[in-house]
Amino acid sequence: MKKIISILCLLLISEFTFSQWTALSGGTTNYLYSVYFPDANTGYVVGSGTILKTIDGGATWSSVSSGTTNTLYSVYFTNAKSGYVVGEKGTILKTSNGSTTWITLPSGIKEDLQSVYFTSAKTGYVVGKKGTILKTIDGGTTWTALSSGTLKYLMSVYFTDALKGYAVGDSGTIIKTINSGTTWTALSSGTTRNLLEVHFPDASTGYVVGEQGTILKTITSGTSWSELLSGTTNILYSVCFTNTKSGYAVGEKGTILQTIDGGITWTALLSGTTNLLMSVYFTDIKTGYGVGAGGTMLKTINGGVTVTR
Repeated sequence: MKKIISILCLLLISEFTFSQWTALSGGTTNYLYSVYFPDANTGYVVGSGTILKTIDGGATWSSVSSGTTNTLYSVYFTNAKSGYVVGEKGTILKTSNGSTTWITLPSGIKEDLQSVYFTSAKTGYVVGKKGTILKTIDGGTTWTALSSGTLKYLMSVYFTDALKGYAVGDSGTIIKTINSGTTWTALSSGTTRNLLEVHFPDASTGYVVGEQGTILKTITSGTSWSELLSGTTNILYSVCFTNTKSGYAVGEKGTILQTIDGGITWTALLSGTTNLLMSVYFTDIKTGYGVGAGGTMLKTINGGVTVTR
């Protein structure tokens, strides 16, 4: 009997739970705020005076000279060579050679800029503090201030096509344009919590995440929003969907949530860290990256699912 019990104990001990998010080494302990991959192998991460680049799917990272010590909050590439980074004090940077060099573009303002999104090679938008929205139609050479209709801090901007776009921010703010930013209309979010990122997997279906584990969803292009049960009260900073059903949200205390049913249910994944996660990005349905505090960089190649063996 004792022998049988010992064997059972050994079998139980041998069952280990493995996080399917692997820690990557970027060579920095700085806060990392945004991650973006223009293709499956080439990716960029930005943070506190930091730009990192990988050309091998995150296996190795090199530090790139940004020419600024300002904190950088968001990165976006329109193709393999052309990319933009925005940050504090009105900082806008551009590369036209795949990050070999970055130039500072004149934003015309000193407000912190939080998010950047381009709808084409030439047309892009930036949002930030005090309801700031800037637009370029010449690849960043000049930027025009648009009237957002709000003074709330705008944290994220996303366009579903050349005409329709959304921005979200403090105190439950969601605004929408249907004419390439010429005018913006306030939408009813149903919450006063700060909203931190917006993502649309298709033209009508969108998600917003924010404080106290908030996840909002629309299936009517923003006309109405419903609050989803996230199962957490941790702040959620970033959301990314790989299709209309499969998506991820990340946030404080190493939180990673996954849905495979369009947000009806969310499952907490084992991230392997308790560090705050600021940004999540997937290059395909299985391969994704998360970045955050203390230089944290994570990667999954199986959709983040935890394996027990």
